[in-house]
Amino acid sequence: MKKQAYEGKPLPLGLLPASYYYYHAYALVNRQGNEPMTVQEAFAHLKDAPRTDPATLPTGNIILPVDSARAQRLVAQAAPDVDCEVLPVMPLSIQSRQYVDIGGMSVLDLIAGNQWERPIYWAITSPRNAFDNLPEHMVQSGMAHQLLPIAYPQDSTGQRRESGIGNLDRMYQTVMTKFRWCGADRPGTYFDENARGIVSTLRNQIFSPLADGFMARGDKAKAQEVLRKCLSVIREDNVPYETNSVYFARSLYRAGLTKEADHVLQVIVRRSLSTLVWALSLEPEQFQQLVQHADLQEAYMGLTHPLQLADEFGSTSLKQYEAQITEIVSPPRRSDSAKATQHQSTAPCWSVSSAAYLCGTACSSPGLAGAYQRSRGGAFT
Repeated sequence: MKKQAYEGKPLPLGLLPASYYYYHAYALVNRQGNEPMTVQEAFAHLKDAPRTDPATLPTGNIILPVDSARAQRLVAQAAPDVDCEVLPVMPLSIQSRQYVDIGGMSVLDLIAGNQWERPIYWAITSPRNAFDNLPEHMVQSGMAHQLLPIAYPQDSTGQRRESGIGNLDRMYQTVMTKFRWCGADRPGTYFDENARGIVSTLRNQIFSPLADGFMARGDKAKAQEVLRKCLSVIREDNVPYETNSVYFARSLYRAGLTKEADHVLQVIVRRSLSTLVWALSLEPEQFQQLVQHADLQEAYMGLTHPLQLADEFGSTSLKQYEAQITEIVSPPRRSDSAKATQHQSTAPCWSVSSAAYLCGTACSSPGLAGAYQRSRGGAFT
């Protein structure tokens, strides 16, 4: 990375002392230190570290001075549609960390050494955790998030939103005229699980944010055009709706495509009910094995998320499933065994964070526990 690669210039790495990274895989962070330091100042404390023990960065409050004139030009080009302010000093805080590994220090090295000359991106599927609150300093550009020295306005609760779309019109043109869909727009195309996940990412993290951006601008017609394009090029029979498709459903509701949004929620709920009804038919030993995997929790969330979303937008599309859902998520009846009662949780049974762990595990879904007890005709050990 520090050498020329074809037309690619070497990466601007060089602040992290070689005498440190040759012998250490990480550096500790003094979480009590609040004195602001630049990356250069913090890394200077690593130079004389002994080879046998990791050094300690004196503070987690890392800052990056910003060339205001260069930053203004960069933000105007990359994020003309984003309501934000350009920061004179950008926080690169690692205050929440106990240590930073070589990869994390290299990212800090790269950001500080680059001085905003070349754009720095994170793929939309990559973790954005190089430093605290990283998403608050990003804009979405297609299938990537670009790092910029910006801050979004605070809402009424004091929170800052994350990652708006930097240039709506450019992203619209790219998605609507240049993207190719790898057969997702053709009937009968088979996608394995990994490929389905990739295409679902386009649905939830490309089309939905783009439509939401046009709704925020007040252009409902364009938002609907974007969402209808998604419905046509990512066919449901090729890439079925899953629990995380509630994000797409929310965008459909916001754009006034209520019929389409209702259909998405119904598909998610039917899929989740099918999984949970099957799970309740298993023998205890098989059921205990199942709760170790995420599928059961995802199925339970496939009920709670759509129910909350339907309630938020005043939809009655899930009313036909009400009795079956209530049977699964309602608490156990008083006649159920004392063993079921023993594992009841005080958490609300409609909570999005409810998990289908029960009997012998941390049962945070008492309704599902009760449903299993009832399906087995009483308690089990």
